[in-house]
Amino acid sequence: MGESNQGRQYPPQLAPQEIEQANPCVITVALYKEQWLKLLDMSDDIRGFIAANVPVGNSSIRYRRPNRLCIRIYEFVMRTRWKVNRSAFKLYDICSHRTEGQTPMKMRIFGRSGMKISILGFGCGGVGGLMVRGDPADQDRAIGQALDSGVNYYDTAARYGNGESEKNLGRVLNRLKPKDAIVGTKVRLPANPGSIAEAIAKSLEGSLQRLGREQVDIFHFHNAITSAGGGDTLSARQVLDEVVPAFEALRRQGKVRFLGITANGDTSALHEVIDARVFDSAQVSYNMLNPSAATVLPPNYPAQDYGKLFDHTEAAGVGVVGIRVLAGGALSGSAERHPIASPPPNPIGSAQSYEGDLRRAQRLAPLVKEGFAASLAEAATRFCITHPAMGTILVGVATPQQFEDALAAAMKGPLPKAALDRLAALQLGFAGETR
Repeated sequence: MGESNQGRQYPPQLAPQEIEQANPCVITVALYKEQWLKLLDMSDDIRGFIAANVPVGNSSIRYRRPNRLCIRIYEFVMRTRWKVNRSAFKLYDICSHRTEGQTPMKMRIFGRSGMKISILGFGCGGVGGLMVRGDPADQDRAIGQALDSGVNYYDTAARYGNGESEKNLGRVLNRLKPKDAIVGTKVRLPANPGSIAEAIAKSLEGSLQRLGREQVDIFHFHNAITSAGGGDTLSARQVLDEVVPAFEALRRQGKVRFLGITANGDTSALHEVIDARVFDSAQVSYNMLNPSAATVLPPNYPAQDYGKLFDHTEAAGVGVVGIRVLAGGALSGSAERHPIASPPPNPIGSAQSYEGDLRRAQRLAPLVKEGFAASLAEAATRFCITHPAMGTILVGVATPQQFEDALAAAMKGPLPKAALDRLAALQLGFAGETR
């Protein structure tokens, strides 16, 4: 269990006025169960404070503004010199989004929307699985970590877990009440939906109810966009003539701030829709296995050629959300998947099979062996934030630790030119192979 406080070096003790004058901060107090029971005996107001700030099964208080209750708990713990698990207190500076020795979270302007968005977003999809199948305490903890670290974009969809992702994200955000969180969700239409406008409006109403919000910041159209349409895909013409007016009507009603697409489908159709300059956001598949949104591919490269899509988004002022950063998990380099993660997903834009992506990903191991990154997942994360067109990236996670790993990678910043040159040389080895 715990160890004696004698000889333990605590953070400097702060006087109450120093805590009140500090920048808005978070103090995490990690205590044992019997210590919580003693705190609960202190007073009604402290019991209420703990009930409002401590998730069930969690042993941490997290709060975002210094106040008298925080000071009383701080003083009480320091005065009693309790044994603690891990550190007694961790102070996070939310204004600069950093902890001691850590680089501030990088923010970028998200296209013509003007929003300042964190380079790392928080993905709530089913591939990682945390916000669909995870334990509520882990969901609370991971989003708390994200907020503390300056992550301000949270991405979900009605389709993720049949609405479970939206419910869980809404529950956590409505409890924590961050002032600057940007929330995006999506609508995916079935084949032959009848009235497209009515189907879109109905989907958004359900999303808002599950999220517990009156408005979402970004509303993405989630279907693939193709040249001819058909099935559950829509043609570029259908998107521009039917989807956009439906989205605009919802924006006029105050239910949506910005309009977006998932840039999945035929390259020419995606270019046409983005070049129309009617959408504010595009979720783009971009990773070390398929960098064609940013660069010209070698001849006969085994991936969909997105035709330097970033040139089109930049010209149109469309903000970019990077998706499939780890190629559904293949760019971890390991076939092992967490128990709550989805089965290996179908690739988007890269190989024809997940196994094909995994085999090629493992051939990028020299990036780690030669010291450019501590892991293949780190290299993949840093690669995606290297391009200036990227607004924010989403990395699917199954656990709070996986989020911390993604955060640590993003905090290291873009890959250096030498690493990019080495990657390009490795990618040349894929040319000519069967997709």
